[in-house]
Amino acid sequence: GITFNQESFETGFGKEFKLIITKTDPLLEKEVELLFLARDNDELSDNTGELTDVLCGRLKIKFIKSIEYVDLNLKFNNLANNQVLAHAMVESYKVEGVFTYEQSFLHGQKLPQSSKPIRKKQVYLKNLALYSGKIDGKDGGGTKTAFKSFWTNRAYDTEKFAQEELLKGIENEHGNRCTDENGEIKFKILKSALIGSDVVLTISLKDIPGSLAKTNYTDSIEIKIKKNTAVFESFDGVDVSDTGIVEINVNAPCACSRGLTKIDFENLAPDATASDRDSYLKGINITCNDFGIHTCLEKAHFIAQLLCESANLSATKEMGVSNTAYNGFPGRGLIQLTYESTYKFYGDFVDGVDSVFISDIAAKEKLEQLPHSYLSAGWFYTVYKGRDILKASRRDDFLHVSAIINGGFNGLDIRKANLDICKNYLKGLCSEVKLNNNTYGYEGSRVRLNSHYSFGWAIWHDSKFSSKTGVAKSDTEALAGYEKVIELNSTKKNIYDILNIAAFDEYQVTEVENGVSVQNIHCITVATKRKNDLDPPVVETEANNLEITINQTQD
Repeated sequence: GITFNQESFETGFGKEFKLIITKTDPLLEKEVELLFLARDNDELSDNTGELTDVLCGRLKIKFIKSIEYVDLNLKFNNLANNQVLAHAMVESYKVEGVFTYEQSFLHGQKLPQSSKPIRKKQVYLKNLALYSGKIDGKDGGGTKTAFKSFWTNRAYDTEKFAQEELLKGIENEHGNRCTDENGEIKFKILKSALIGSDVVLTISLKDIPGSLAKTNYTDSIEIKIKKNTAVFESFDGVDVSDTGIVEINVNAPCACSRGLTKIDFENLAPDATASDRDSYLKGINITCNDFGIHTCLEKAHFIAQLLCESANLSATKEMGVSNTAYNGFPGRGLIQLTYESTYKFYGDFVDGVDSVFISDIAAKEKLEQLPHSYLSAGWFYTVYKGRDILKASRRDDFLHVSAIINGGFNGLDIRKANLDICKNYLKGLCSEVKLNNNTYGYEGSRVRLNSHYSFGWAIWHDSKFSSKTGVAKSDTEALAGYEKVIELNSTKKNIYDILNIAAFDEYQVTEVENGVSVQNIHCITVATKRKNDLDPPVVETEANNLEITINQTQD
């Protein structure tokens, strides 16, 4: 626990020497006796060589325990793109230098807080998929349960919280051991551990259960601390920033549970411009992290759809439509949010107020701008549709993902081409076997179980309906869809704007609803007639019957 600046001294009678003794172990608490032994210097000509190990001094030093810490601020990023690794847990650290010291992690950084305590925290917890209730600012049972899950996931004994403290806990330091939403964490390290030599600080990093889908990022981070300097060097050479935060890039073999790098994005979105990729890389990583799109397979589906919806990141408003389309609420954002109700639901999720994106044109256009252009895409993909899209992506059900997002099959061929590009790149990094699949059939998809989507599958493939575009026509595929609509005995009518498409005029019927005559087109009517057109039933004639009789006689 102690070191000396030198081991031996050349001196003589009447001379002084200086010995520097350094206590390197702050926990050392004992009395130490130092003995000074002398012997003749054989190199001197007048030395007889007779004096050996002569005790010429004795010194007793009493060390007392003194623990002094310095602050160490860390910011964990995913690789080189500065996407934060939020909500990761640091369990312990070890310092190796003149001595080895290990300590469990006990100090934490404040967790997210807000000026509207309950409402804002509900929004935050909803982003983490811990809270599914209404953003109402009330600390009901559901809210308390969500906060309890929040702390349990951070390895904190929630029983130490009284019920009324659960909601306060997210603002206060209660010994939490995880990085905050910015990927930052502050803890104290023994000052004496940094004295005397260069040291290596090893931090053990683990995933909070349920926070990330996989834990295949590096779980041990090595940081080199230079002697007598304020510069901390991480293993990849990133020095301490001007703010005193050590930025650490965490390696992972693939894109599961880490942010996408610039190189990743170049390969995933080759048809986007470099400028658009640079504009959205950070935002897409934030979206994937906040809304639970973690694995390579999930990201492949998400990015493939997002690229189609946004015309390769070039459009955050539906192209070719006016501001008055869809009753004044045309598609906006990287995944086009459409209709007033959707704008309202997103506003309620983000701010707890459903009018935030509908009050005027400027409010609506916020969805076209950062950060809502990308955050709204994550919300639509994982929250608004009840996580059905994310679940479909995990099954690798490309057709179902596309149908839920689009409502039909517009741009299906483009979506598939995008997905093929994403998968071809990511399968070289990731072991997920579904990344090798590039065939998506109607028979194997859950769209087949839905009469609405089955009808869409049919009319988009039917060569008769040229107005439905974005997928290669195939009457064989259309027939499969029509047959399923009939089998499911669909009650749908007037969907996919077919009332306004001339090719469907022959199927219109006039019906009375609430005393008023209206025009309707029933999906099952279209399906039945088009099935008969594409696959006419066999009608036996008298000639056929006669031929059968003759053949039987000959036999």
